[in-house]
This record gives sequence, C-alpha cells and structure tokens, in this order.
Amino acid sequence: KLPDKVDSYTIKTELYENESKLEGAELSFDVTETVLSRLDKLVAELEGLEAPGKDSRNIRKAITALSSIRSRACVTTSNCTSVLDYFYDLRDAVHAASYMREVTGIDMTTLRLETEDIILLTGRRLYEKIKADGTLLLNMLNVSIVSE
Repeated sequence: KLPDKVDSYTIKTELYENESKLEGAELSFDVTETVLSRLDKLVAELEGLEAPGKDSRNIRKAITALSSIRSRACVTTSNCTSVLDYFYDLRDAVHAASYMREVTGIDMTTLRLETEDIILLTGRRLYEKIKADGTLLLNMLNVSIVSE
C-alpha cells in the first residue's frame, strides 16, 4: 500500500532461491506531500490562471472535477465505503486532465503532469480496493458503469 502521510519510509526486500538468501536491498524515500495537499495545490494553481473564453471554461471544468475528488472521503481518509467512490475519483482525475488538454492559450504541461500523478494515485487506490475486496467489487463496478 502506498503511504499518504508525510514521513520517511524504508522498504526492505530479500531475494531467496531454494530457501537460501541471495541478497537483500533497502530503499528509503520521503513523502513530502499527501494526495490531499497535492490536490489542493493543483486546484489553487488552476484558480490562479487567467484565460479567455473556451480555455477559461475548460480550466473551470478541470477545477470542478478535481474538487469532486477532494469532496469524497477517499482522498482525505482512504476509507471510502464504496468501490464506486474510488472509481469516480479516477474518472474525475481523467476528466480534469482531458479538460486541461483542451486549453490551448496557456502552457498547461506542468499542471497536466501533476494531474497525471493524481490519476496514478487514484488508480492505485482503486486497484488496492479491488484487490482487498475481491471480484465482487469488479462485478459491482461493471454493473454501475454499464448503467450510467
């Protein structure tokens, strides 16, 4: 599971062959921002942009999609009650990136890359939920997507 708390972490791994240890490795890394703080920062940066016409509308749509992610319990607590909430977070992150891609009057490269990070994070959380709760969730998700 990916950590979402500002802290330093160490991952230790060992490789075995026929019950004898071949080697071990250790990886240390720091988490400097939570998903929520990254999301807030991204929304604030988008809100600070000035763009005319269609670009402005697409930026507003991206802000709305990202704000929808923030409003769900998945980002703040990682305890969504429904797999659909995890799915909607991923869907909204993809929509936000899509809206940003439509902006042509401003260089949105950095902001789109930050949104792609949000896509990866929300996708990972959806995967972890499905992995933990099994195929029943996949069936539930499939029924919901088909009915929308």
